[in-house]
Amino acid sequence: MRFQDRLGHNRSMKTKPACIVTGAAVAWVAAVIPATTPPVSAMPPFLNEWQDLYPASLTDDNLDNGGGSSCQVCHAGPFGGPPWNDYGWSVHEEFDVNGGDIVAAILAVQDLNPDNDPTACSSIVEINADTQPGWTDGPNNTFHFHDGSIQENQPPPADVLGDLNPSTSCCPADLDGDGTVGITDFLALLGAWGTPGGDVDGDGTTGITDFLALLGAWGSCS
Repeated sequence: MRFQDRLGHNRSMKTKPACIVTGAAVAWVAAVIPATTPPVSAMPPFLNEWQDLYPASLTDDNLDNGGGSSCQVCHAGPFGGPPWNDYGWSVHEEFDVNGGDIVAAILAVQDLNPDNDPTACSSIVEINADTQPGWTDGPNNTFHFHDGSIQENQPPPADVLGDLNPSTSCCPADLDGDGTVGITDFLALLGAWGTPGGDVDGDGTTGITDFLALLGAWGSCS
């Protein structure tokens, strides 16, 4: 069954865990809501709002197809609830600050790189690339809880499959992958001179044009 969302995009009707808010705190309910069930106005479905903003993205579909759930765009568990990943927590905090506008909260963080993945790509770049704005490979993820506590150095959940990061870097001058272009990247470039190892401009070798590109990108990749 297909329907037209509030932005005029044609979408397939899907039965998914409904993501909801109660008061000022984000909650996710592990319930499947049939298409015939009227929405509960006090519990706006956050997942639907996200999908309306990014209808062409396969970020959420890739999670469903991999055996997980669309709710894991923001959450560690397939039915939502704590813990949140870095992207979900950024949205959660913005939602609290702006007085409960979930669309504004999502848009406010789309130009950030909350998961600090090695490509240094923003959330919107990852969403457009059909990858995960809140997950990165290996034990490099952080879980966030309601009380503000965190668990660092976590692997992504086992059912979060597929490409987590874009295939190309959004900050090629960041040779050491720390999210900043600085002296260690400069030293790495010098050490790779004449080889592909410090190729910043994509010409297949490391030389003066890469040095100039690195200087032009000096500072934070964000």
